[in-house]
Amino acid sequence: MVRIDSIFLAAYIKDERVIPGVVSVLNTDADWWIRISAIDILVKFRPPKLMQTLQKYHDDSDLKWSIISAYGELKEAAALDYLKNCLKDPLITVRLASVRALAKFDLPQTWALVDDIATHERNWLLRTEAQQLLEDAGKLKEMKAIKTELDQKNIIAELMAEGICMDDNNLNMGIAAPSEAVSAEELSQELSPEIREQLREKME
Repeated sequence: MVRIDSIFLAAYIKDERVIPGVVSVLNTDADWWIRISAIDILVKFRPPKLMQTLQKYHDDSDLKWSIISAYGELKEAAALDYLKNCLKDPLITVRLASVRALAKFDLPQTWALVDDIATHERNWLLRTEAQQLLEDAGKLKEMKAIKTELDQKNIIAELMAEGICMDDNNLNMGIAAPSEAVSAEELSQELSPEIREQLREKME
């Protein structure tokens, strides 16, 4: 731990001699927060081979979110394919991070992706995030209302990501098979009045 503390101290005082040590932290069994902090430090220094270093950890679940965020800061064209693929990730947090990173590139092609999500995405978390990014950039067009469909397999995780706690009393998992997509209206009937109201606000 002394070595790690020394690395982070050196990073704080902006000593570039720390870069090899920080890179080595990524390939250790250090706690996840230490490893993602190492990525943050590397982004600040931006060493020449940073992209190659990060690419080695594309499949590391502990680092994926941080790598996506780093690519948004670096704005390297070589990262675009990876970010596009991450839009299909099962985790909503990864998909949200990917949309935000793509917006930071501020390129016609990346805004086109964000616009497509804002217009056609059925997941209300992603759609709302994309619309907000477009609005903040002054690029928001008039959006058509689209029917939101929620997969029961993911609904609880997505609501929890928004700070809405769910339990068996709030959601009846028996109203449809896990693989079936159900409309928001159908699903909302199975929720408590309080949760139903919060969900309705998200859908609007």
